[in-house]
Amino acid sequence: DGGILNNGHDDVTIRNGLIGQFLYGVQLNPGTARNVLHTLRIEGNEEAGIALSDADQGLDGNTIRDNSIVANEIGIALYTGTRHTVIRGNTFGANLGEGAIVLEFASENLIEGNQIGQSAASGISMLGGGNNTVTDNVLKDNFGVGIMAGDDLLASNDNLIQRNTIRGGQGGALIAGDGNTVLNNTIVGSTGPGVAVELATNTLVKGNDFSGGAAGIVVGEATGTTIELNNASGNTGGGIEVGELSTNTVVRRNTASGNTGSGIEVTESSVLNQGTLIESNTTDANGGD
Repeated sequence: DGGILNNGHDDVTIRNGLIGQFLYGVQLNPGTARNVLHTLRIEGNEEAGIALSDADQGLDGNTIRDNSIVANEIGIALYTGTRHTVIRGNTFGANLGEGAIVLEFASENLIEGNQIGQSAASGISMLGGGNNTVTDNVLKDNFGVGIMAGDDLLASNDNLIQRNTIRGGQGGALIAGDGNTVLNNTIVGSTGPGVAVELATNTLVKGNDFSGGAAGIVVGEATGTTIELNNASGNTGGGIEVGELSTNTVVRRNTASGNTGSGIEVTESSVLNQGTLIESNTTDANGGD
């Protein structure tokens, strides 16, 4: 039950309408490419406002831009095999299910310049797949983690999360996969960590502002994490915590001051020759100092 269903036709433009009260507002199915969905209001659909399933041809994907996507179960869902989608300049509000934007085994997509608020779960969730870029989005007061790249069951690899602003919510970013980069984001005022790196390998966390939340950076059961040039100050918990079963961690040139907890804390003993390097950081006036 879809408001608009495209079963593989290319070069279709859908614009200037209201689509609501279906299972799926708009469905783009396998082989669909070079479609443009813009200036739509998509509201109150039971499964997803917009759903793409294996919707691309070669390097050609589809573009979803400048829409208002409100009170659906999921705002936009990219399902298995969908690549090269551009999701740009949309406004999401009060989507009720797994999140405003959900990627499941979808790769090489761009999520850019969206406004996302009041989601019942995460703002942006990537499970499986990888090589996605999430950039220049504003997320506010979502009830889960702002941006998820994987979880404890489904890793998501080689994603770039950069220049996003995340305010409120139950955590800024969760990283669980290989080769993910968290770069130059502003994540403030969360009730969870600014970023949690869990069950991850080869993660780079660089140049971010994680201030005024419950904690700055938390690493657990991760290998090869590099934490560099971040501000993890003014949190009600600690600034930077390297936790259990984490190996080959580098903590370099960060500022972690004015936290209620410790500035930088390593909470577990290391594995021989695979411990934590703490170098050239600034910490001052922390409660745990």
